[in-house]
Amino acid sequence: MARGSLTETLDHLIVALDEKIISEETLQSFQPEYESCLKLINGYIQYLKSKKMGE
Repeated sequence: MARGSLTETLDHLIVALDEKIISEETLQSFQPEYESCLKLINGYIQYLKSKKMGE
């Protein structure tokens, strides 16, 4: 769910850019945050999977 919500947020920002609500710079400033959050989420998912396999 977290990955989906993160991707949905990015999609909303892209739509906002297309509708000229935000600038390209605003979208670009979000990109590092998006990538960082995605790495954290993916890492946590891997951690949970490894804990489940260890049961």
